[in-house]
Amino acid sequence: MDTAGIRPTDDHVEKIGIERTKKAIAESDLVLFVIDLEKGWGNEEEEIATILSPKAFLLVGNKLDLCQAEPDLNGNIASSPSCRGQIFLSARTGERMDDLTGRIESFVFEDKTARQIPTLNARQAQLCLKAASALSQVMSTLEQGYPQDCLATDLKTAVDALSEISGESVSEEVIAEIFARFCIGK
Repeated sequence: MDTAGIRPTDDHVEKIGIERTKKAIAESDLVLFVIDLEKGWGNEEEEIATILSPKAFLLVGNKLDLCQAEPDLNGNIASSPSCRGQIFLSARTGERMDDLTGRIESFVFEDKTARQIPTLNARQAQLCLKAASALSQVMSTLEQGYPQDCLATDLKTAVDALSEISGESVSEEVIAEIFARFCIGK
């Protein structure tokens, strides 16, 4: 989830965005604390660090492609017990993005402090039920001795539902929901 930053503001709409950011942090298993390496560590980052304190997070320095030397971020936050690592990358060029995905995968699959039971949102749960129902229909078709080509429709329904859960395919409804609920284009 991409959220608004946290900074002092008098703007009512921005305050709502900041509250949503705080709520998202509280509900997250892992937070990616992204810092603009051109701007460096400042007051806004200090405030976010205070809010992050008990949450697991990765410190991500972005815009590595614009740095002349290996960057250094705030050492205090990087040594926090909640910090799961510090990664410098370039979202624009893709440099070191594999490091980020590797750290996230490590957190999800190996970190003993991570939540052991995966959670599904309502949409994912519905897609799981849809896939299970389609696979049940496949089994029924097989048991009744119908030709294998009769399985194709139900198999495709199951594969499509699972692909949507994994992110390999995205429905029009999901795209509409993303644009309606999230801040896109930062």
